[in-house]
Amino acid sequence: MTNKIILRPGVHIGEPAAEYDTEFLKECFVDLPIVEQIRDMNSSKCILLGRTGSGKTAILKHIEETSGQSIRIEPATISFDYIGNSNIIAFLISVGCDVRLLFQLLWKHILCTKAIKCYFESRSVFEKALDRISSADRTARTYFEKYGDRFWVEHDEALREISTGFEQKLASELRGSLGDDFAKVEAGLAAHLKVSAAQRKEIVARTKRAVSELQIRELAHAIEALNELMENRQKNYYIIIDDLDLDWADNEIKHGLIRALIESVRSFRKIRNVKVLVALRSDLYERAISLSDAEGIQPEKFEGITVVIKWNQRELRSLVEKRINHLFRYKYIKQGIKLYDVFPQTVRKQDTFEYLVERTLMRPRDIIAFVNIILDRAAGSASVSPRNITDAEAEYSKKRYQALCHEWMTLHPCLDIYLKFLRERTGKNEVKYIAVRELIVDICLEVDDALPEGAHRDIVVRQCDVYSKRENEYRMRDVAFALLSVLYKVGAIHLKLSKGDVYKASYRDEPFILPEQITLDAAFTVSPVLWRTLGITPNLG
Repeated sequence: MTNKIILRPGVHIGEPAAEYDTEFLKECFVDLPIVEQIRDMNSSKCILLGRTGSGKTAILKHIEETSGQSIRIEPATISFDYIGNSNIIAFLISVGCDVRLLFQLLWKHILCTKAIKCYFESRSVFEKALDRISSADRTARTYFEKYGDRFWVEHDEALREISTGFEQKLASELRGSLGDDFAKVEAGLAAHLKVSAAQRKEIVARTKRAVSELQIRELAHAIEALNELMENRQKNYYIIIDDLDLDWADNEIKHGLIRALIESVRSFRKIRNVKVLVALRSDLYERAISLSDAEGIQPEKFEGITVVIKWNQRELRSLVEKRINHLFRYKYIKQGIKLYDVFPQTVRKQDTFEYLVERTLMRPRDIIAFVNIILDRAAGSASVSPRNITDAEAEYSKKRYQALCHEWMTLHPCLDIYLKFLRERTGKNEVKYIAVRELIVDICLEVDDALPEGAHRDIVVRQCDVYSKRENEYRMRDVAFALLSVLYKVGAIHLKLSKGDVYKASYRDEPFILPEQITLDAAFTVSPVLWRTLGITPNLG
């Protein structure tokens, strides 16, 4: 076979990003066990969590294309800009007021609108169905009558009406608390406004009163009524929400809206004919849940509706084999092609695929990107050589380092500094030897200089702040433990907590290890994906 082809420049096994991978995604989809779980209308699993490049978008696209009955919500097309541009709502959030019920109301209204348009298809059919609502259920009927004419047009007008009404109530309440200073809030000058503790307490109470007057009760009844109105149980639909990591709202507003979406999707499970499917990046989910947790909401309440994408070596091998076979059948010859028809059997005395997958974070984007770079290096040859693979690894490792920093930028804006701490740390590294003053002081100083104004202060930054105020051995260790916890979570290190333990990786074992779990007896190794970029030799001792 290898004598029949010459590898051409730009010949790839697809694109790492699913949105640009239409051809290969359709022909080479790997059906993970969780796909059926997400697709099942009777399953509570509806939020698909995963790292960047783990296949969230690919799974939703597959369900969308194979179900035939779905509708997609693009966050960028929803008019949340009114909230983002509201000086009053921005001020309330800055002083710690809880406006999540407003955000929930907006999401639930959007989901109701999509469900109604999916199932009933026309306004006349829906209005006829409304006659079946019990006259006793005036609450649901009131909601449907109020927004009935807006269910069949774009939802921007209804969202603006809900938001405006809420803002007007808040404006009235704030005038009572701030008096003449309210003009500064309206003008967007709240940053120059000094709010006393007593005023803050009163504002929070008034906001809570205004929130309680929202139509949450009416909408809850409407959702229950929809479940009864959608009586044909064979007529099922998916509402698909993706691209929540894009710039569709201001960051602080966006995290609050994502939190509200998670809560709204949970309550929307009452409608048996409609299943809302949400793809959400793990770091955005963590940020949203951490906001909820600060308000007394337990993250465990969402475990029943979430499912995490995890790949094993066999599944990634299947993905690569399918894509290589499709590429060469399409570009070159009609016979079936396997990985080792094109690639060598071994690299540095190790099975080639094991060598490749070991240098990934066990996700499709990594392995596709790696193979593509290797194919570029082998252009003009009849097959891939071991030298092509090792040469490609330098470029691949550098790109994965940059991608890691970008992926976690919002949650860990100083990750680049944390990763540089790993430079040239070959082999086993014992925690007791890195929790030393010189290293910790350097990290604290670099973080203090580099952290952008207004950026999220993660656990490492907060521990550096504590250490800087009073330097002692215990606070120094806390910085080290926080640092290792973050590096483990992002996949940069493998960590073992005690001498008798085994090394764990966040992408195949527990996704998080808390700083409190780490002791001076722990040890770590750097993940192979970063070896070449960080100047680490390939042989771990």
